Amino acid sequence: MLAEIRNIFSKGRVKYVNDAIVVLDEDFRSNTLWKITASNIDVVNSMIHYRVPIKNISKYALYSYYVDYYLAQASNGGFSQFVYNTRWNLNIVNCVRLGLTEMQASANLDVFERGAALFEKMDYRDVDRFFYGKYYDEDNVVREILDSINDGFYNLKNSESLLEINAHWLRNHKNLRVLNSEDIKTYIYLALNDGVNKK
Repeated sequence: MLAEIRNIFSKGRVKYVNDAIVVLDEDFRSNTLWKITASNIDVVNSMIHYRVPIKNISKYALYSYYVDYYLAQASNGGFSQFVYNTRWNLNIVNCVRLGLTEMQASANLDVFERGAALFEKMDYRDVDRFFYGKYYDEDNVVREILDSINDGFYNLKNSESLLEINAHWLRNHKNLRVLNSEDIKTYIYLALNDGVNKK
């Protein structure tokens, strides 16, 4: 794939900008709300796949990426599922926090912080049992405690929809760049090489 990327430089059309959020032009034009969010996810996933240094991936793209991940996890299995699957990785947690703050999703941020406070005051032995035990055990006390905030999360689905907020935030972001598929490949190659065209 990298060989293909090296062969599609667009004669100077694509410039690497460290904090650019890159999405596919077709998805930007789509009337389907979530398409632009999914497009950002696809680009970030490609960057991760090709081992683009994290410093060369837009922090704003990562905010959107992880807010959507949090939304998907919490919607599917509650706050405890997000904690369990991320192992409370602080890089991910901080991206969610900063993303919710940037998006001005204050009610969702409040719920997230309530969940975070519950987790962070837990005894490390309970946390270890939670992370290394069976998530669906009937006597999983930690799971039940963390999921006590779920109603607060679910109740915001209509009044402060993260699906809508994330998409609108991306669409109106000053760092958004809309590129075709070939130019996205070129951009990823440039990001991989610190913005230098290494033909």
